[in-house]
Order: sequence, then structure tokens, then C-alpha cells
Amino acid sequence: MAALLLTIHLVSNAWLVHEYNFDMFRNSSEYSNKLYFRPWTRIGPFTIGLVFGYILFKTNRKVCLNKYLVALGWLLAICIMLTITFVTYDENKELTTDPDGWPVAGKMVLEMLSRPMWAIMLGWVVIACASGYGGFVNSILSWEGFLPLSRLTYCAYLIHATIMYYEFYGADSSMLYTTTNLVYSFFGFYIMSYAVAFLLAVVVEAPMLGLEKLLLSR
Repeated sequence: MAALLLTIHLVSNAWLVHEYNFDMFRNSSEYSNKLYFRPWTRIGPFTIGLVFGYILFKTNRKVCLNKYLVALGWLLAICIMLTITFVTYDENKELTTDPDGWPVAGKMVLEMLSRPMWAIMLGWVVIACASGYGGFVNSILSWEGFLPLSRLTYCAYLIHATIMYYEFYGADSSMLYTTTNLVYSFFGFYIMSYAVAFLLAVVVEAPMLGLEKLLLSR
């Protein structure tokens, strides 16, 4: 089943990019509507997450690895995640002078592999930390100060896109993309997302969990 879902992810992304020559910044509206938000083009990372969750369940959250595999895993995670983050920098900085950007083949590879590979690297971080190979990364991610935010993370995930779209599509003018503006926007969206998530957790999630517990206890 996992192989089938991953195949659907790869084929759908490849076909859509080949058919429409999609680019997130050069034809963002069509890209978002036909590719970015479609479940069949996003099923890959979810499938990989389920696979890693199954591995943790079957191994009781203790995967035994030798030190060389651990070192290789962290090296690959760092290199691949940095590559995915910055690989399109040269293409995107030439938006005004290069209307086409990468060739279609390059865009296909990016859309097919970037998100599954990101999910695999995140899965590695989770397994490494859960199995005792996380080092200082595990110490940071396990900090008790994150606990209050962790309880709101799912609500924030559900609501953050709505907040961002309300701001961008409701604006009277285009946003000037500068480092300062992006930093302001990031912290603004971050704080607002968790503020709304807190309200949703208090008004909706907590009462529903209480009702569920009451019904299931009978």
C-alpha cells in the first residue's frame, strides 16, 4: 500500500509539472490550485510518516544502529535538508530576468522528490532522537518549554494557512519582499496562529475531547 501511494505521488507530480510547466513563483495561482493543495500530490510525505510511525511502533521506539550509520544518517539529513531549502535560490532570484526558470525536467524532479525526501529526513530525526542517537538535537526538541506549544501545534497547523491567505489576499497592495518584512510576517503569523489555536483548543478541542471521554467511558 505504501509503495502504491508513493507511486501515485510521484506520477501525479511528474505529470502535472510536465503538462503545465508549473512553477511556484512564476504561475503561483495555477500551481496552488492544481498541484500544491491536491491530496494525490501530497500523499507521499504522509505515507512516509506512517511508515516511520509503524517502524517506531514495531521496535518499541528503539532502533539499534551502529555509530557509523548514525553519523551517516545525520550527515545525509543535514545535507539533503539544506539542499532542498536552497536548491532553487539561483532560479528564484532571477524571476524578473528569467521568465521560464528551470527546464521542465528539473522542475519535475524537484516536485517529485523534495517533499518525500524532506519527510524521510524528518523521519530519521524522529527515530534517531527516540532511539537515543539525537544528541543535542534531542535535548533541544525535548525542552520542557515546548510542551505548551506542542499541545497547540495541530490546531496551529490547521489554521495558519487561513490566516496567511486572509492577510495576503485581503491586502490592498502587493507585499514588498524584503528580509525585514519577511521576518515581521513570520513572527506575526506565528504568534497569530498559536493565539487562534489556543482559542480553538479551549472552545472546540477540549470540550470535544471531554465529550468523547464521557461517551467512551459508558
